[in-house]
Amino acid sequence: MCIVFWTFQRQPSANCAYKFIFAGNRDEFFDRPTQLTSAWKKDGVKILSPMDLQPDENSRGTWVGVNQLGKVSFLTNFFEPNFKTLGKKSRGLLVIDYLLNPTSSFQALNESDIHCLPKSQKQINSVDCKHQNSTLNPGILQEYDGFNLVQLDLKTMKGHYITNRNEQGSYTELCESVLYGLSNSTLNCWPKVLRGKEEIQKILDKHPSDNDELANSLFQVLELQASFKDELPKLDELYNSIFIPMHPMQSAKTKSEGYYGTRSSCVMLVDKNNVLHCYEKFHSPSYQNILPKFQASESIKKFEMQLDI
Repeated sequence: MCIVFWTFQRQPSANCAYKFIFAGNRDEFFDRPTQLTSAWKKDGVKILSPMDLQPDENSRGTWVGVNQLGKVSFLTNFFEPNFKTLGKKSRGLLVIDYLLNPTSSFQALNESDIHCLPKSQKQINSVDCKHQNSTLNPGILQEYDGFNLVQLDLKTMKGHYITNRNEQGSYTELCESVLYGLSNSTLNCWPKVLRGKEEIQKILDKHPSDNDELANSLFQVLELQASFKDELPKLDELYNSIFIPMHPMQSAKTKSEGYYGTRSSCVMLVDKNNVLHCYEKFHSPSYQNILPKFQASESIKKFEMQLDI
């Protein structure tokens, strides 16, 4: 039940001092091995990202990352009965592939194939939760279980949303200066997504310009928790809660069991000088299976990277 929010614009203004703002939660089993966010390089490309260590070494990917050239990508899994099937590629590879190879097969489309969502925030909130159009190669898409993928180029300020949960897949162009939200369904769906967008918009309406203060405010939104009828939340209640409290869970679909919930939160800000400010916050750190090990007092880590955009 991960959740992400983001907006981007070519030129910072008096209303928004940032070129890119991202806030997101990763909800996962706490014992799933994870590598801390770090800078690493492959094929001459410098990347800042965490890493999922559970798959085999050649299949490891991530749920969020950015490279030094200003390419950003993040994903959420699509919630469905057959959540994970044998023989499928790791969805985290989709993020890594874009950061290493921005000219991927997903972008070989004609202009007529691309649908741009309306810019009006009122229209964005009222967009039907069905997919906008179906144009992508279904053979490539079906190599993975259900996913939502966002790819952004902060140099050209072009971005798109991709999902393989339509008959032929869906590719939607994203527009500047719009606040988007996404969980484990399609764009701008589920009550917690709409609530999070509303709360973040209130923050942005105050025209924040201090990095740490803005990050702290966004973390407060990411930690908003719905009221549950019982001590342990039921599955249908998770559609309403941005933050998922740690609780024991067993999943027959993924053959996983243990404590599940919001493991980490991430905020990324790109300022007018093209400096990326990345904040990573861990919840219930003593339960985390994270490498390298870290002290509980260091549950928030901060990174900076100059982008060549």
